[in-house]
Amino acid sequence: MLVNSEKIDWTNVKTEVETLYSSIPTITLDLYKLDIAKEDILGFNKEFDNLTIVVNQNKKEETLNQLSKLYDYIPKFIENTTK
Repeated sequence: MLVNSEKIDWTNVKTEVETLYSSIPTITLDLYKLDIAKEDILGFNKEFDNLTIVVNQNKKEETLNQLSKLYDYIPKFIENTTK
Protein backbone atom coordinates (compact mmCIF):
# COMPACT_ATOMS: atom_id res chain seq x y z
CA MET A 1 0.00 0.00 0.00
CA LEU A 2 2.78 2.46 0.89
CA VAL A 3 5.86 0.95 -0.70
CA ASN A 4 4.98 0.43 -4.36
CA SER A 5 2.32 3.02 -4.87
CA GLU A 6 2.85 6.51 -6.21
CA LYS A 7 -0.68 7.48 -5.17
CA ILE A 8 -1.44 6.51 -1.60
CA ASP A 9 -4.93 6.09 -0.22
CA TRP A 10 -4.23 8.11 2.93
CA THR A 11 -7.84 7.80 4.05
CA ASN A 12 -7.48 4.03 4.21
CA VAL A 13 -4.07 4.23 5.92
CA LYS A 14 -5.44 6.64 8.52
CA THR A 15 -8.45 4.40 9.15
CA GLU A 16 -6.21 1.37 9.69
CA VAL A 17 -3.91 3.26 12.07
CA GLU A 18 -6.85 4.68 14.00
CA THR A 19 -8.34 1.20 14.34
CA LEU A 20 -5.08 -0.12 15.75
CA TYR A 21 -4.68 2.97 17.94
CA SER A 22 -7.98 2.22 19.66
CA SER A 23 -6.49 -1.14 20.72
CA ILE A 24 -3.33 0.33 22.25
CA PRO A 25 -4.69 0.50 25.84
CA THR A 26 -5.59 -3.20 25.73
CA ILE A 27 -2.30 -4.14 24.11
CA THR A 28 -0.42 -2.12 26.73
CA LEU A 29 -2.17 -3.88 29.60
CA ASP A 30 -1.51 -7.28 28.02
CA LEU A 31 2.19 -6.46 27.63
CA TYR A 32 2.44 -5.41 31.28
CA LYS A 33 0.77 -8.68 32.31
CA LEU A 34 3.44 -10.55 30.34
CA ASP A 35 6.18 -8.74 32.29
CA ILE A 36 7.54 -6.99 29.22
CA ALA A 37 10.09 -4.31 30.15
CA LYS A 38 8.35 -1.05 31.00
CA GLU A 39 10.72 0.95 28.80
CA ASP A 40 9.90 -1.23 25.80
CA ILE A 41 6.17 -0.81 26.32
CA LEU A 42 6.48 2.94 26.72
CA GLY A 43 8.79 3.13 23.70
CA PHE A 44 6.33 1.17 21.58
CA ASN A 45 3.48 3.46 22.63
CA LYS A 46 5.59 6.55 21.87
CA GLU A 47 6.48 5.24 18.42
CA PHE A 48 2.83 4.46 17.72
CA ASP A 49 1.92 8.02 18.72
CA ASN A 50 4.58 9.24 16.29
CA LEU A 51 3.10 7.00 13.58
CA THR A 52 -0.32 8.59 13.99
CA ILE A 53 1.23 12.04 13.63
CA VAL A 54 3.11 11.32 10.39
CA VAL A 55 0.18 9.41 8.90
CA ASN A 56 -2.10 12.37 9.54
CA GLN A 57 0.46 14.58 7.80
CA ASN A 58 0.47 12.24 4.75
CA LYS A 59 4.23 11.75 4.97
CA LYS A 60 5.08 8.54 3.16
CA GLU A 61 8.77 8.17 4.05
CA GLU A 62 8.26 9.08 7.70
CA THR A 63 5.32 6.67 7.91
CA LEU A 64 7.49 3.85 6.61
CA ASN A 65 10.24 4.78 9.08
CA GLN A 66 7.78 4.74 11.98
CA LEU A 67 6.39 1.38 10.91
CA SER A 68 9.92 0.03 10.85
CA LYS A 69 10.53 1.32 14.38
CA LEU A 70 7.34 -0.36 15.58
CA TYR A 71 8.26 -3.67 13.96
CA ASP A 72 11.60 -3.55 15.82
CA TYR A 73 9.66 -4.11 19.04
CA ILE A 74 8.01 -7.33 17.90
CA PRO A 75 11.09 -9.58 18.37
CA LYS A 76 11.63 -8.05 21.82
CA PHE A 77 8.06 -8.81 22.82
CA ILE A 78 8.21 -12.34 21.40
CA GLU A 79 11.53 -13.04 23.10
CA ASN A 80 10.13 -11.98 26.46
CA THR A 81 6.98 -14.08 26.09
CA THR A 82 8.77 -17.28 25.16
CA LYS A 83 11.00 -17.39 28.24
